[in-house]
Amino acid sequence: MAAITVAADSELSRGTVGDLPGAVIAVEAADGAIEPIPARARTLAADETVYVVARPESLRELERRAGRADTAAARDA
Repeated sequence: MAAITVAADSELSRGTVGDLPGAVIAVEAADGAIEPIPARARTLAADETVYVVARPESLRELERRAGRADTAAARDA
């Protein structure tokens, strides 16, 4: 399980819960409101934290995708 925060310019920003691998058990909005078991069609926004249960390799990939695009590109170089 991991808690992954969505960066504004990341691949996950404006994606949906259904786009994520594993089981999303909650989404915490930027204002602190928690939505348990969100609908698969729910759109993700910047600064939200997604609580996901998935295989370790899927969690690592999600963490990469949730980061800022320029940071991820620099890390991959």
